Amino acid sequence: MMDYAKLNVARAEEIEQELVGITHSDFEGFAADRGYQAALLLAEIYKRFDAVERNQDVLGHQDFTHWMNAFCQKRRVSIRLLNYYTKVGRFLLSHISEDEFCRLSVRKREILADLAKAGRLTPELLQGSFDLSDDELKKKTDPLLGREVPWEERLVIDNHWAAIAALLQLGNVLEYETYTAHPGQRFEQKTLGEIATLTELPRFPTDEIGRSAKSIDVIWIKEDWPVSFFEVENSTNVTSGLQRMYQVLRFEAKFFIIAPVEVRARFIRALSEFPYKPCQDKYVFRSYPELHNMFQAALKFRRASDGFFLKYHEKGT
Repeated sequence: MMDYAKLNVARAEEIEQELVGITHSDFEGFAADRGYQAALLLAEIYKRFDAVERNQDVLGHQDFTHWMNAFCQKRRVSIRLLNYYTKVGRFLLSHISEDEFCRLSVRKREILADLAKAGRLTPELLQGSFDLSDDELKKKTDPLLGREVPWEERLVIDNHWAAIAALLQLGNVLEYETYTAHPGQRFEQKTLGEIATLTELPRFPTDEIGRSAKSIDVIWIKEDWPVSFFEVENSTNVTSGLQRMYQVLRFEAKFFIIAPVEVRARFIRALSEFPYKPCQDKYVFRSYPELHNMFQAALKFRRASDGFFLKYHEKGT
């Protein structure tokens, strides 16, 4: 194994071979417990590209990005993983030991690397990071990086448009295609159409069903077929949402009314009347608090999933 103290005088080819030596043959990542070495080696390769003049080759490429793409294709390592370790190697490793690197989570390393890149990483912040959760560290450091907390993290579901935005983003996190009947409505400095993944619905069995579906607040779609319909009823009569979904009940899908808790009684009463009583089992009521809990759980899952799969690539476990 190369003496890492001598990396600054090693040839780029030697460093690349060292990096090849720690890639894992069975998955897109590095061998167990080699994350620190990967970050160090990638930072050294980046330095070689940064030091040469324009139009000069390093490892047969004129810039680091082209080399990285070629390396990923040959070694079955993901671009995302290489970008992550390159950033950590360039900006964070000079501030921490290998033991400290191993004690930090994947997400904490990235946050601290961003701070170091911005010149905002202090010894106090670094030391304190070991005692904070990933989310606590992010909330503490976002203002230092000039970042606004994402709307998803501060979302309060207390009105019609907030509920629709949450349903769209929840569908996105759960890997459905998402559609809304209100694409032009603005919410948190963007439109609901910018949160949704679809601007048009797939072609449905009849034009009549298609026209009815277009007026529904939110639809989740998988492989061009609707799997869940949502109507948000904030202050209007709950039957308006029930009626819009009644037009598309022939789909084998789920039909949700989303509303404040106090609307539940009106929902139950409406289902006891014609024409909804014969098909009342198809409708589901979920309150704003229930949607909020599901939304936060999905965001937590997405963060955990990102960390887990990065960690998997790093540790091979």
